[in-house]
Amino acid sequence: MSQFRYDWFSDRWIIFAPHRSHRPDEYSSSQETCLPSHDCPFCAGNEAETPLAVLLLPSQPTEAKDQAKSEPDESIQSSNHEWKIARNKAPTRRSSRITPPNWKVRVVPNKFPALKTSQEELFAGGIPTEISFASSHARGARKKQSREVSTSLQSEMRDVAIGLQTDPFRVISQETEPLGELFQSGDFHGAHEVFIECGDHLSSLTQLSTDHIHLIIEAYQQRLRYHRKQAGLRYGVVFKNSGSAAGATLSHLHSQLIATSFMPTEIQRLGERWQNFGQRHGICPICSMIDREIADGSRIVWESEQLVAICPYASRSPYSLSIFPKNHQSQFESDHHSWSEELATYLLRTLKAMENAMPNVAYNYVIHTSPFREGIGELFHWRIDLFPRLGKLAGFEWGSGSHINAVLPEEAARTFRLYFATSEIES
Repeated sequence: MSQFRYDWFSDRWIIFAPHRSHRPDEYSSSQETCLPSHDCPFCAGNEAETPLAVLLLPSQPTEAKDQAKSEPDESIQSSNHEWKIARNKAPTRRSSRITPPNWKVRVVPNKFPALKTSQEELFAGGIPTEISFASSHARGARKKQSREVSTSLQSEMRDVAIGLQTDPFRVISQETEPLGELFQSGDFHGAHEVFIECGDHLSSLTQLSTDHIHLIIEAYQQRLRYHRKQAGLRYGVVFKNSGSAAGATLSHLHSQLIATSFMPTEIQRLGERWQNFGQRHGICPICSMIDREIADGSRIVWESEQLVAICPYASRSPYSLSIFPKNHQSQFESDHHSWSEELATYLLRTLKAMENAMPNVAYNYVIHTSPFREGIGELFHWRIDLFPRLGKLAGFEWGSGSHINAVLPEEAARTFRLYFATSEIES
């Protein structure tokens, strides 16, 4: 018998159909191939294969000093343990003679970034002054209008580059063109970074100690704090893709951060619902949900002094799990809270429980922190969503936007509790 549950956070209906877990699957035994360690760009000793590090943990000056010696014209500065590259010269590939630093976590710009990484690059690439429309009439009028807005638009965009609070990245549209709404384009910037989570060629976080996991969390927080301070960035997310089915292209332990100058539509809509809920009920929706879930208990996986893990009432995929601070906190990266060591311990145990219950499973986790520049601000409640990649998006999901989940969250929580209780921690 199917059940229908509403996912308030994604504004979608979820269909739970446990009987579908018994379907035959001819494609369930696919094999993954991985690079040998000597070819892996993330392994210690292969630092020359990646861009310069922006953060090393524990803080080590070795890489910066060696690289400064090999490139005396390039300025690398230390500020709050973050290595910053001077913008007046693009980094060049290093030789293999660089001495590998004694690092445990290394953060580098993504070699294949999804976004332009600076406003200087945005300006160098040219500022768009018009949208290309399907209709061909009135092209001369559009070119004339384009020339008229070009000067003022360039001035406005450069104002933002020096910190003014205007939004130059809006889509440039022409109200006289009906097709303008259908063929909009924009130009955005942001940051895309890779967290190399260890120097050894390992593929599972469960192979690390809790202290090492704590360093990874610290790296997440430092980089989120850095990007939150950058003018023009509106949203940032940290995420991990583990395994090919989860989107990873390298097996070596790593995760990523993307910060953008635009606000993703789903995040914007969630913020609007969040504010409406708070205005109607006078409480954060997650705080309200946590109280209800703890009282019920059927979907609780574990509860610590400051954190709680829950299999969401209307989870979109099998064995999804979310970790929340029990007290209201909006920013994951805030340095005013003392839960990071606790999170390291319980996150490691959770991953061990998941791997014991579902060996070799691919998974993602996503760290949701409050948007950088939106009005929701302190109303937000941070969380980590962890979801094994067991289900598949098929025609119905793509066509309707709704999801079919073959595992009820109550059953998922029971399974997690069983394996969590027996998970061992490497101290």
